[in-house]
Amino acid sequence: FQIEGSRFDTAGRIPPIRDAVGVVGFHGNDVDISLSSGTVYMPSGRTVAASNGTLTVKEANHPPVIGALDLDVDGDASAVAELASYEPINAMRHVGFLPEDLSGSVTGHVKADIPLQSGVDSSKLDWLVSLDYTGMSLAKPFEGQTVTDADGSITVDPEKAVISAKALLNGIPAE
Repeated sequence: FQIEGSRFDTAGRIPPIRDAVGVVGFHGNDVDISLSSGTVYMPSGRTVAASNGTLTVKEANHPPVIGALDLDVDGDASAVAELASYEPINAMRHVGFLPEDLSGSVTGHVKADIPLQSGVDSSKLDWLVSLDYTGMSLAKPFEGQTVTDADGSITVDPEKAVISAKALLNGIPAE
């Protein structure tokens, strides 16, 4: 069935997606949810646009019930960082910045295993956050250096964060 203007929770402490437009399909014990568009509203008031998303649950009758989330995101750097800091993903713990430390525009992709029942060990779940940013600036120095007007990418998984950028480092072009 099709949904429009809906609100739904995902998992963990991730805020709900509102104004959702998509399709929910049931096939026996499998559930396929596709999201063409929606908005995530954070408690801080920040928002992130969500699109081209899927949440797939296979064999929902056999614990543990885990959904495979695949979602595009778009928004201000601080909003996307806030979204990525919620459990069960908590990608920002690898980067060392708070959402309010970042400004600029971000587009990207989130893939994550999302537990849909309690008692699932989140440390064993797989996830990947891949973001492209433009005009990003850091509010506080990074290793003693001021970083402004950065264009680049960051990819974060449970093991590491890889950051690549062209930016102004203390006002001087750098990579």
